[in-house]
Amino acid sequence: MTPLKTHIPLLLICALLTTACAPGRFGPFQINPQDESLFRAGLSRWEAGDTDPAEFHSLVQDYPDSPLTLAAAALRAGAEQTENLRNQSTQDQERLRRLEKQHAQASRELDACRAQVRELDAQAQQFKQILIDTEGR
Repeated sequence: MTPLKTHIPLLLICALLTTACAPGRFGPFQINPQDESLFRAGLSRWEAGDTDPAEFHSLVQDYPDSPLTLAAAALRAGAEQTENLRNQSTQDQERLRRLEKQHAQASRELDACRAQVRELDAQAQQFKQILIDTEGR
């Protein structure tokens, strides 16, 4: 999944923050044109696939009290969590492949052991028959 698809509710909130209110204000919060500009630039890069745009870092550092800072931090955190889950999934898939190979090898060895047991059983029957034949003489 792309970051855009996994964070649609957050994007809607961001859109409300940047478009639904009067320019420069969000409820009781003041949005400066500079932090809005940074947020919009970071959001554009984030939507294009950059999960950690430099503009979001600047926004968090330069405008820590902006309501857009929370949205930027949430997008970055969500992208980081998505990446962590993707990495974990990759590791789990690799482990599953290794376990499937081990299972296949163990199954082959089990089949070989069963074949040996059948062969030994057949040989034991032959020896029993030989013993019966030699005792009967």
